[in-house]
Amino acid sequence: MPSRKTAIVTGASSGIGKAISLRLLSLNYKVIGISRNIQSTDFKHEDFSALQADLSDEVSTLKICEELKRTSVHILVNCAGFGRFEPHEELSHKTIAQMVFLNLTTPMLLSNTLLRSLKSNDGYLINITSIEALRAVKFAGVYSATKAGLKAFGDSLF
Repeated sequence: MPSRKTAIVTGASSGIGKAISLRLLSLNYKVIGISRNIQSTDFKHEDFSALQADLSDEVSTLKICEELKRTSVHILVNCAGFGRFEPHEELSHKTIAQMVFLNLTTPMLLSNTLLRSLKSNDGYLINITSIEALRAVKFAGVYSATKAGLKAFGDSLF
């Protein structure tokens, strides 16, 4: 019997990432969910495994990349992200750096780590962006920039 396909989903503990993880499990994928506070028991499914990591932190993200580099993967869903919608001058430097790292740098690093495996498995890279990638909205400058960058990154790979 052929081995089961593996999917990796960031932001798997809630929202879109959780919904995607549940759907992939229903399609008979093994799912590795990555999030800050996730536990394998959160999904109560034998084909789900959790990796805890703060993907807005460089050290934590590079550690996860190292752990995953020998994983045979068929789907990578870059879903983790956050937005803070305030006047730009009101955002802290830390918030700006974390938003850029989580929304843009982390997907680039994970893609870099897993793209050879995805290619060899005829797999899929899915980047969850936002309508904000395509328009300018008051108080969404950094968020829009990260999502536009993620869209451009994905477009350039294909």
